[in-house]
Amino acid sequence: MQEGLTNAHKYGDGHVRLRISHAADGVDVEMINPVGMPPVADVTPRSDAAGEAGGFGLLGMRERVLAAGGSLHVGPDGENRFAVRAHFPNAEERQ
Repeated sequence: MQEGLTNAHKYGDGHVRLRISHAADGVDVEMINPVGMPPVADVTPRSDAAGEAGGFGLLGMRERVLAAGGSLHVGPDGENRFAVRAHFPNAEERQ
């Protein structure tokens, strides 16, 4: 999840809404941050901007979450926001 915070600082305004919740089926972590507007001259969308992890950092985060038996969803979340959502199942759910 450190990569999500790094990206919020690198590509956004540095503010992040972080929510950690625990339920019977596991733990959910959600980070949502505003993203900076691209310069007017840079109007080419990045290929990694649509829902799937594209950069090596996000790819690494996905690998770590999957290794723990969890799931990860990253991508745009409304206008000018980016979200990272991870679910980590409890030990009973992984078996």
